[in-house]
Amino acid sequence: MAATFARYEHLVDTHMARHPLTGMCGFHRARLSATTIAELACLHPLASSGSTPLRLFSSDQADISAVLAGEVDLAGRDLLRSALARIDLPPVGGEVIIDARELSFIDHQGLLECVEHIRGRGAATVLHLAADSATRLLLNLLRLPDVRVVTA
Repeated sequence: MAATFARYEHLVDTHMARHPLTGMCGFHRARLSATTIAELACLHPLASSGSTPLRLFSSDQADISAVLAGEVDLAGRDLLRSALARIDLPPVGGEVIIDARELSFIDHQGLLECVEHIRGRGAATVLHLAADSATRLLLNLLRLPDVRVVTA
């Protein structure tokens, strides 16, 4: 049920990001585990860092597949893996484009898992990064052939 609801959340978020609509979500915390709450909260652009270490959500730009923000480390890797599996990012022109300008940290394992997930969808990864992003240095070290960086 959580996987279906997570997919629904992402689809509604995509619609709301691109059309004038405001929504409000609420969860019955007593009925959901902390893990489930984090898995759902990470799909919201305005989730607090106290509820989830990272956010993977829809962009208001149609050519951006998703926005990845926050931190992906040992504690957030499972959350990223779960979010990627549930939201089903569609490749466009053979690429999945992720705006990661608000990504403050991603460890090498999290980056590799993200790229592998996208590769498994038959697509290359395009990451939009801030000019001072440490992720650029990590990508230079890893030399992944199907990852392209756009400095924004």
